[in-house]
Parts: sequence; structure tokens; C-alpha cells
Amino acid sequence: MNKKRIVQSVIILSIFCLPLFLESNKLSQSYPSAYPSSAFHDILIWEALNLLGSDSTNETHPFYLLRQEIVALPTNYFDVMNRAQEDYDANLYVKREHYWDPEHLAGLYGNIGAPYHAQEYFDKAVNCYLGINGFQMNKTRAYYYLGYAIHLVQDLTVPHHAKNDPFGYHVDYESFCNYQFIFGNIIKPINGTYTPPRDWEGNINAKAWVHQAALYAYPHWYTIESQDYVYSLWLNIATFLVGQAIKLTAGFLFYFWQYVHNLDFDNDTLNAVTEQQYNCDYTSDDSDNDLITDQEEINPGSDGWITDPANVDTDFDGYTDYNEIHVHFTDPTDKFDSPYYFKPLMCRKFRGLSNGVNKITFSWSQPKNYLPGWYYKLFIVNGSLETAIYSGILRYFTYTPTPKVFITYQVFCYKTYDNRGIYAQWSGDIFSVHVDVGNPE
Repeated sequence: MNKKRIVQSVIILSIFCLPLFLESNKLSQSYPSAYPSSAFHDILIWEALNLLGSDSTNETHPFYLLRQEIVALPTNYFDVMNRAQEDYDANLYVKREHYWDPEHLAGLYGNIGAPYHAQEYFDKAVNCYLGINGFQMNKTRAYYYLGYAIHLVQDLTVPHHAKNDPFGYHVDYESFCNYQFIFGNIIKPINGTYTPPRDWEGNINAKAWVHQAALYAYPHWYTIESQDYVYSLWLNIATFLVGQAIKLTAGFLFYFWQYVHNLDFDNDTLNAVTEQQYNCDYTSDDSDNDLITDQEEINPGSDGWITDPANVDTDFDGYTDYNEIHVHFTDPTDKFDSPYYFKPLMCRKFRGLSNGVNKITFSWSQPKNYLPGWYYKLFIVNGSLETAIYSGILRYFTYTPTPKVFITYQVFCYKTYDNRGIYAQWSGDIFSVHVDVGNPE
């Protein structure tokens, strides 16, 4: 029975892993690799650490502290992450984990895909670093798991990993990148990417960093496969994608660091754990750019509302949270309570006698039974703004304009007399507006 299981395991290994192993160990004759694949991952991590060092030389800055912890002796967590690169590449059983198609949201050969594995390793890294969720505190183990997650971020900057293609010019392109970088033909980036990306569901997490890497790489697969060693094209692609690999690695390292140290990097009074809980960008105090700070959105604060700090329109009614709260005075969490007005009847001209006055009567039907006691507001524009609010019981309003004037009007319906909450979802003939020109009085 044991022999049968061994044979089955060998068959499975041959089907899924052997082709990947052969491809990953094939060296391009045109561009031989100066270092093995895992060594290039180490170089990318080192370059990311250099970015962190150059982006802040202040010894109290989180970038500086992060870099110092990783390179400090005797722990030398940089070597720990390097060892993770070697182990991950050497494990034939997990080769399929290194792929993700961002267009079809699929991994290789039915695997769940690199983003999910990166999230798993990231979570283990956090748990080991903090000693939570049943894990013993072990920073060495934490950085080892983090090395696995970083490996996937970097892999997905390779077009073939983002196209679920372990064959073709896959190894040739990787060898080309390695060779050109080692010999100084690829220009290094000067800043890291620290603003966290969002995944395909709009969430900030470890998955999002891998997905973003794949989005960068995916469009370049066809060029690599259709242009057989066109140096200038390959070098342009390699310069862009290797640069993104370094920048994303720097950002991913800091994403981990700010979370495990529960920082308030953007000084918005929200720590990293809270920012993660509410899906906030920890580098900005207004994640959704809706003119309401994250702190204000997750607390009642001065405006009295709790809204989604990661969504400019919490109730998806087409009006921003800011405009509902500060302009229209509607409920930003209720999609059935939003501003609405009829398109104004433009350029309606009324003529009268030189010594006479015209009368314009606006009339409307009564509200439906489920809208008793509401208030209509008539908004009239004729040079100056004139408004009137009437109870829903009244069915008409008479307006006396200056003769020979253009009239524009809009009709609103309010929940309360003080204009707090405009009912928006009119449909069919809930009410109608008619304009009549009366005879001179």
C-alpha cells in the first residue's frame, strides 16, 4: 500500500512539477544568467532596502528603523529572507504557487494563485513577529515567511508568471533581466512605492501587492513572446518591471513593518491596526479623497455621521459623502435619501401688459400615502434666488414675477421643514408639475 502511494506521488509530481522544474532550470543560450534565480530575488530585496535607506536618512524614521532591523547583526534577517528565496524555488511541490493571471483572476493549473499564498505567508509572518494566534514569538521565523511572500510579489513582475505561462521565453526573459541588471544596463528606481494598492475587490492586503505586480507585468507577455530577442524592446520592459519589483518590495516590507509596529504613519490619529480594519490607506489621512478625513468617517465626529473611509459614496446613490453631508443635508448611508430635482424648464417667457402683472401657478398632486406630511420646496431663479417651502398638504403655489422675464424652476421634496433629508427616489407619476399663465389681475 505504501509503495502504491509512492508511485501515485511520483506520477502527480511528474504531471504538475517536472515541466516547471525543467523550464526553470533551462538557461538561455543568448543571455546566460549571472546568478541563479533565487540570488536575483536577494538582489531585489537588497535594492529595496537601499531605497528605504535613501528615502529617509532620519534615524527615527520608520523606513530607517525597518532597514536597520533587517540588516543588523547578529540576527541578519536579510540572510533569513535570502534563505527563504532559495528554499521556495527549490520546492517542486509549490511551483504552481508562483503564478497569477490578473485579468482572469486565476492561478496556474487550478491553483488558487500567488496572491492567496502571499496572504497566507504574510499572516504567518505577522503572527510569528507578534507571537499571536497560537504562534510563538519568533522574528527569525517571521522574516522567513515574509521572504516567501516577497518572492511572490517579485515573481509576478515577470510577464510569464502573470500570464500563467511557465514555458515560452519565460526563463530566457528572467535570465535577460538578471544579466542586464548585474551589468548595469537597467536603471534603478530612486523611490519606493509606499502607497498600498488594492486588490480586485478594493481591499488593502498582501494579496493586493501581488495583484498589482501582475497588473504591471501582464500586458508585456505578448511583446516578449512575439519579439525574439529584440534587445531594445526587452530592455525597456525589463527596466520598467525590474524597477517595479524593487519599488513594490520596498513598499511591501514597509506594509509589514507599519502593521506589526501599529504605527500611525499618516498622523491621522488612527493606528495601523485600525487603518487595516477599516481598509484605509495608512499613508493618507483621507483614503478615498472625498474631503472627509478617515478619522472623521469612522467616528461621528463633528459632522455626526459614520461613513466608509474607503468609499467616496458610502450608499452608492451617486452622490459623494461630503456633498450629502455638507451640501444636500441628506443621509450618506441611505441610498433612498439623496438629492433629486427635476430638470428645470428653461427659457419659459411670460409677457404682460405694461401696467399689469402675470400670475404663474405651480400645482402638483398629493403625495402618496406613504409620504404623508412631507414638504415641497419650489426653487425659482429670475436673477435673484427666491424660495418657498410649503406643506405637502398644499397643492399649489402662486408666483408673481416681473413682466417679460425668463423663469427657471426646480421642485424638491423634503422629509422635514428644515431641509434635513431630501427624498430622491421619485418614479412614475408620484407627482407632476404644471405651469399656467394666469390672466392679468
